[in-house]
Amino acid sequence: MNRSLLLVICDFLLLSMLALAKFDEPEEAQQEEVTQAVQHDTLADQDLIEVLRMSLESERDDRVELATDLEQTKKELDEREQALAQKEASLNKTQESLSETQKRAKELEAQRKKLTDDTKRLEEERKLFAQQFDEAQDRLKQAEADRVELAKNLGALKEDSASSKEKLRHLQQQVKEREEALAAAQAEKDRLAAQAAQAEAAKQQLSTRLEVAEAQTQVLQESLNTARADVAVTRQEKEVVMQHADKLAEGVGVLAQSTDRIADEVKKSNPLSLNTIYQNFLKNRVRVRFDTEENALIGTTKGNYEVETSLIAEGDKAYAVLHLADTPFNLSSAGRGLLSAEGRIMIGGKAFRFKRLYFLAADPRLAAVPLPLTVAQDNSVETFALAGEPLRFPEAVLVDSGNGGYGEVPFKLDPRDTRYLAMQTDLFNRIFGDFSPGTGDAVFSKTGDWIGLMINSDAAPVIESLAVNGSVGLGDQFNADDTRRALSGRATVLKNLPSGLR
Repeated sequence: MNRSLLLVICDFLLLSMLALAKFDEPEEAQQEEVTQAVQHDTLADQDLIEVLRMSLESERDDRVELATDLEQTKKELDEREQALAQKEASLNKTQESLSETQKRAKELEAQRKKLTDDTKRLEEERKLFAQQFDEAQDRLKQAEADRVELAKNLGALKEDSASSKEKLRHLQQQVKEREEALAAAQAEKDRLAAQAAQAEAAKQQLSTRLEVAEAQTQVLQESLNTARADVAVTRQEKEVVMQHADKLAEGVGVLAQSTDRIADEVKKSNPLSLNTIYQNFLKNRVRVRFDTEENALIGTTKGNYEVETSLIAEGDKAYAVLHLADTPFNLSSAGRGLLSAEGRIMIGGKAFRFKRLYFLAADPRLAAVPLPLTVAQDNSVETFALAGEPLRFPEAVLVDSGNGGYGEVPFKLDPRDTRYLAMQTDLFNRIFGDFSPGTGDAVFSKTGDWIGLMINSDAAPVIESLAVNGSVGLGDQFNADDTRRALSGRATVLKNLPSGLR
């Protein structure tokens, strides 16, 4: 309550009490005083009313001012509350950001540690790759020298091929002439033998006559002498015939050797039919199986890989040649995630375990499983020979062991690297089955000899030797780190090949 209003009220109460008080004075004086008091009360009431009015006006102004202040205060409180809410939201956001930053810091620390470990590992691999690169450079230099030598030999082979055809025709003519001469000599031998038999019969007749007609001794003696002379001549002629027959026998032996060589030349010159080559492949194929354990998104998983291929003979061993893309040792993954691997080869209904898979030197994507040649022979599986003259014919035979298709396709030496054949798969001369050339298809010459495997959809290496230059262990010899290093080295060699041959 306003102070001035309180004072006015107190004054009003005090005056009211004084007005109601009675004093022992004369009645007239008392009346006069009452009149004065009433007049005074009237004036006091007017003053009080005026004071109350002014107080009310002041109170109204104060209330208006207080309402204004209250509204301003409320507005300030709303603004402060809004600002406080914004600060609280900002604080929560900052707290979340701090938590995320701490989490990110932990992840970055883990990544930093991993990167440090990867850096050390990569440095070791870089040193290994540098060493392998130097070795690959030396091999490339040697391969280049071999390529130059092969190019020279190829030119010589082309010349020899033309001369060989002429020699073959000449030899065939000689064989024909020698066969005719042999037939004539045999006829002459038969004729001389008949003459010798006749001479022997005449001798017997003369001997009989000598015993029976002693009287005719003189005459018969002359006849006998003549007969003896004839026998001597006949014997000489027989010895000459026998010597001639021996010479003919020697000629026949030489001719037989020449015939064998000619037969080999004829075999090389006469191609087999596509059906025969494909049938030989089907009858003598073997199956290689790999059982693995590999890392998965959650835990581990079991895997198995099966490849059908042929056995290639070289020396006293037979090799089952594979493309690494058909095995768990694909160069694109370099063995990452591989925990274990075991290998088996099925030949003639029997399964044989093998402890190592060897890499071929001819191409970084090819591998082989070697085994004694007697294993194939004991299980009635025929082996294929390496093609001695893969360029004799301008076409090759492709066999898809997976889908069962096969066909005849022309090829030429790849100008980017003459160790490879560029297969013109868009120009199939003959095709059988559902067949689309691809990685791992077998390539045979038209004589049925083995040339190699397709390393992509349009190229195949000319494999002149099954030499190896590395291996990975299987079964109890498997080592994940050694396997990754070996496959990384193969991948590095692959990167050095021309782009179209990768």
